[in-house]
Amino acid sequence: MKTATSIRTRLSAWYAGAFALLLSIFALGAYAFLEHTTQERIDEYLAETVGAVAGAMEYERVSGRPFDEIIDDVLEEFRLRDIAVIVYDREHQRMSMLDLATRRRATSPRTHAAQQLPDLRTILSTTRAGDQTTFATASGDGETVRVVALPYRLGPHDIVIGAARSLEAQEATLREARYALGIGIPFMLVVATAGGSLLARKSLDPVSALADQAARIGASSLHERVAVPNPRDELGRLAVVLNDLLERLDRSFEEQRRFTADASHELRTPVSLARTTAEPRIA
Repeated sequence: MKTATSIRTRLSAWYAGAFALLLSIFALGAYAFLEHTTQERIDEYLAETVGAVAGAMEYERVSGRPFDEIIDDVLEEFRLRDIAVIVYDREHQRMSMLDLATRRRATSPRTHAAQQLPDLRTILSTTRAGDQTTFATASGDGETVRVVALPYRLGPHDIVIGAARSLEAQEATLREARYALGIGIPFMLVVATAGGSLLARKSLDPVSALADQAARIGASSLHERVAVPNPRDELGRLAVVLNDLLERLDRSFEEQRRFTADASHELRTPVSLARTTAEPRIA
């Protein structure tokens, strides 16, 4: 019984360990996929925004309007709820944007918006003409934003069109995902361990029953046999082997009993004669 208990414990431990490993791999993969997917969606949204801003500026330029008015009108037009649009003028090294908080026009790097995101000016100013669309993460004042920078030539003006979106919503989603995984994985592991223990017990119960049957068979009951639940599985093969062993033992005991009976019968007459011959002499 101790061996069965030990096997059951080992089976439960192996099952729980394997399940924990697979569950951890799945959780890490799911979290990485969620993080990558949300980041990719934000980047696609920002890239579409700067592309739309570039198209609107080009449309305004064709109409012959001054450069500053084009920037003012386009920034006002793209007054988005969750995205701040920025235009960086290389010639005058000026950054124009709507404040992320107040949505008011800002034309100086010393304004509140630029001070709130000190990395934003660096990202836009280091994007060179001819470069591809650049994605980066800027942080400042306790806030993290995702920034896209698109170098663009608007007539004679060399500019960089940028768009920034706060990552607060993404961070909240990932935080909730971590919380859910932190609660769900231990719970699922406990359930899996209990299920593994129950499964191991159910799997080993027939072995215990087979051992009990075999233990009840003695020298006087060698004609009995253990039950064979299914001769095609491992437990059934074990029962068949035990029955074959009992059959051989039964035949051996039967042969031994016959030999003993025959020997006793054959020796009975000579012993009687010897006793008869010896008794008068003894007397």
